[in-house]
Amino acid sequence: MARKCQLNGMFADNKQFKEFMETGNTNSASIRRFKKLLMAGIDTMLTDRQRYCVTLYYIKNVPQKEIARTLGVNPSTVTRSIRSALNRLSIFANLL
Repeated sequence: MARKCQLNGMFADNKQFKEFMETGNTNSASIRRFKKLLMAGIDTMLTDRQRYCVTLYYIKNVPQKEIARTLGVNPSTVTRSIRSALNRLSIFANLL
């Protein structure tokens, strides 16, 4: 099952988001701008753990249990890290 990424509703699922992040396939200047802003938000607004979890979960499609095992933490910690990261990115997007 594909994961939903609800950053301003721009991507229907994880596959679409991953393809966009890897290839940048779009003719829309606003989508290109959004990609740059999203990367800036990920680089500047997230903690190292949040950045790691979001990247693995949404871009690399790694299950949260596997991320937790890699980090040596409880899976609920990964869930909270991802939720907090998305909240921070949402706040960042609303500031723009």
